[in-house]
Amino acid sequence: MASTVKGYISDQEASYIMLLLGHISPSEQESGLERLCSLYRRGRRLRAPHDIQIVLIGLLYNSSPKVVRWALNAIALIGTKADHLQATLDAVERHRDDEDILGAGVAAVVALTQPPDVGTFLKTLNVPLEGAPLLAAAQQSNIFASSLTVQRFNLSNTDPPELRLATLLVGLGKAPDNLFELRFDNAHSIGILNTHDDAQVAQYSVWAIVENPSLGLGDLRIPLADIEARPENVRGWVYQLIAADAGDAEKHRELVKLGSADRGSKARHGLATGLRASYFPGLEDITIDWLGTELDPEIKATLLDHMGAYSERCPIYREAVVSAYTLAGVGSLTRVRLETSTRGTPVYAELKRRNLEYEMSLFGTDERAMINITGGQINIGSVAGRDANVSGDINVSQTIDNIQEQLSKLEKLLGTTTEPGLAAGVSLVTEAKADPTKSRINKILEWMKSIKDAGGYIAAGMGSFEQIHHTLLQLSNNIPS
Repeated sequence: MASTVKGYISDQEASYIMLLLGHISPSEQESGLERLCSLYRRGRRLRAPHDIQIVLIGLLYNSSPKVVRWALNAIALIGTKADHLQATLDAVERHRDDEDILGAGVAAVVALTQPPDVGTFLKTLNVPLEGAPLLAAAQQSNIFASSLTVQRFNLSNTDPPELRLATLLVGLGKAPDNLFELRFDNAHSIGILNTHDDAQVAQYSVWAIVENPSLGLGDLRIPLADIEARPENVRGWVYQLIAADAGDAEKHRELVKLGSADRGSKARHGLATGLRASYFPGLEDITIDWLGTELDPEIKATLLDHMGAYSERCPIYREAVVSAYTLAGVGSLTRVRLETSTRGTPVYAELKRRNLEYEMSLFGTDERAMINITGGQINIGSVAGRDANVSGDINVSQTIDNIQEQLSKLEKLLGTTTEPGLAAGVSLVTEAKADPTKSRINKILEWMKSIKDAGGYIAAGMGSFEQIHHTLLQLSNNIPS
């Protein structure tokens, strides 16, 4: 039951999703899958889906059950029978004791096959088309709606896995009226489930309010004054619900501030995710302080998504984004992410310009390097000299002198910041200056790479951090082991 196609996913967004899916972290992989599914549910499509379709098969073997479930969700939206049906059946067989994966697998099977064949394939899995499997099948085909109209999923007696799948239907806007009980419409039932004893059911019910455009904050039955008493995963979706609408976020500014300091990373991440879609004047008083104290790299990156999207409206956001971009490595996930979030804003052009300037700087500043930018074209003349290629044919003595020069620059740079992550490198620099062995330089390079990969550090004057790292990396090739 495909949604109406409303446009294409940009090549930049597609590249970013691909980077997330290939990340070593399951949370990043899950984030990429969620992003892909969200775009497809909103009617956006990949121009060239094949590479991501192949990656989805590999993710079915992931050690994280959440990644497997989201990979099945993505296959239901983007998969093909030829490439994904057997892999989906195998995944369901491997995880048949996991009710959530079973539900996602059934939905994928329905999406990949013709209605007359669904029963046949489910029989091979020994899965009857009733209860939870029926709810899962209804996510993908209207032919099961009539079967659901004669069933009810009582709010107090239905098992949690079936309640979760029922709330998914409400969130997707595919639930028949009075799915839970005849006396309550679905919005009322979802509100009751907000405080269900099963934290996952409660989470799904708040998600349904976030996802379904016909529902909103007024349908939430959790008193906002009591939000801190709810489980972390539920708090995260409540914060996301509040933050996703600029009017609600401004009205509940104190709750936004409370969420930014929440003890649970899932709760803070939910808030940051909601803010990607909203901004109100003065919000930066909360978010900039939050960015400076946040330790979770994914949450910092999500906050920068928000800042990138609204960098045109808030000068301090522009500064934060440009600083984070400058610190991040060329071709890094952070840079791709920031380019994606700023696309369509003047800051996007500034980021691309900085990237171009850095690439040009690799040719050095020798007067024989004639670089002219005219009419939108770049003409690079002859380039020569030591600065054009620091890893060229120079002797060890010159290399050590150049390394010492770069270490002095780095030492001076680190002396200007109180950022703990950056200040931690001071001792490494001190040791290396005293005895610049290859192993000591490699330790510095590893530390600098970790700082760049983490991204999100806001520190004035850090623009040369990336240049120092690149130069040291090139020079290290000339140090004898």
